[in-house]
Amino acid sequence: MFDYLKDYQDNIKTNFGKYNLSDKRLQKFLSVNDIYLGRLNQKCKDKASKHQYYILFEQNKPRNKENDVVHHLLRHLRNAIAHGRISKKGKNLYRLSDKKEENTTMFSELNYKLFFDLIDLAKNT
Repeated sequence: MFDYLKDYQDNIKTNFGKYNLSDKRLQKFLSVNDIYLGRLNQKCKDKASKHQYYILFEQNKPRNKENDVVHHLLRHLRNAIAHGRISKKGKNLYRLSDKKEENTTMFSELNYKLFFDLIDLAKNT
């Protein structure tokens, strides 16, 4: 996890707008592993409940820029690691969350074996 924190700081942080949520390899990985990515709203929470794994996160578009959902995802995952907001549920699940002040900006449940694969695929879009 430390390697990812360093990689985020050195390579990912400054590349907002350069990642591609529509990347075929990423989309296939999400589909095959039944991972749902969505916003923090009730509609997406309902959809997430129909999937084995999910990551719901704030995806607000910055002013005067194209939105980059993958970069938002990578930032929230970085924050969860950096702030120690990771716990295990059972033997195989990671629960991750991110917060800004008292507001939750990301929460997820993901198989620990898929966690770094997802990060690697997202980084390479």
